[in-house]
Amino acid sequence: MQIIKEKTLGEAWLKAMQIVMNVGEDIWDEDIALREVRNLYITIEDIIDNDSVIQRYADHDRIQLMKEKYATCGLVGDYKIDYGSYIYNNNGINQIEWVIDRIKHKPETKSATISLHKPGEDMLACLSILDFKYRNGVLDMNVVYRSQNIYWSHPGNMLALRQIQKDVADELNLKMGKVDLVVFSAHIYESDFDRVNEIIGDCT
Repeated sequence: MQIIKEKTLGEAWLKAMQIVMNVGEDIWDEDIALREVRNLYITIEDIIDNDSVIQRYADHDRIQLMKEKYATCGLVGDYKIDYGSYIYNNNGINQIEWVIDRIKHKPETKSATISLHKPGEDMLACLSILDFKYRNGVLDMNVVYRSQNIYWSHPGNMLALRQIQKDVADELNLKMGKVDLVVFSAHIYESDFDRVNEIIGDCT
């Protein structure tokens, strides 16, 4: 288990890449080589689009595509999972509206929690659970990923999820708090090692 606590998304992203590269285990996913850290815990206090590290080093086309993936009901790009429908039209239920209603009627609720998995599916969304807690005057968000590509996907994932957190907070007239996430398989593909090491070297 590795734990990261940072103020900004950029700082957390850099630390996560460093951890995977320095202490990760080299494994194979069929014929694709990658380095993996299991059970990576990340706390981020603030997530903004104009984060200086993200602006300079992250892939902005990928970030935009990730935002569309979370907000759109229907497949986008070359993705094979429709995140938008899982979130906003899951068996006819808009899960964000459901969360908002739950917190509105019971602010202290422990069960403003949604899942992106359905029993028996062969292909699972990497994002598994979103959980919202209104505590100490702010709305915190807890996130569970069964798997996350730390280099390519982490910045876009977190910016897309921060928008969802903002949508819930705005609807309830609450202040946003931190984001806590656990990633069961935090990994970087071997094909990206050189670029990741370049970014880490430039920032340290």
